[in-house]
Amino acid sequence: MIFISRLRNKIEQYIYKKVSIYKGDSITLSMVVRNEENGFLPEVINAVKPLITDAVILDDCSTDNTVQLCEKLLEGIPHKVYKNKRAQFSNEYKLRSKQFKLTRKENPNWIFVEVYADEGISGT
Repeated sequence: MIFISRLRNKIEQYIYKKVSIYKGDSITLSMVVRNEENGFLPEVINAVKPLITDAVILDDCSTDNTVQLCEKLLEGIPHKVYKNKRAQFSNEYKLRSKQFKLTRKENPNWIFVEVYADEGISGT
């Protein structure tokens, strides 16, 4: 897919050329997901997987197998998947605050934020 190739290229350009990353630094994927089982979640995670050291996923009350898919896709990478008890999708501020609070608990050097599982960086 052209989208995934562009996503990976843009990420690599940003991380390795524009930002000074030191050996041993962590790059934590921080992502909110909801009902992404039949979406682009595999493509997005697989595109960033070679670039991250760990991941924090916040599931916003999925009713499908999104959580299990995240666990499978992130196998071999340290990760934590948190599940909201009540959906917060309608309150972006609360949802993002919780996402960053959970991510900061991991003490990352760098945070790679994927706003939603079906969004990515596109080339220009």
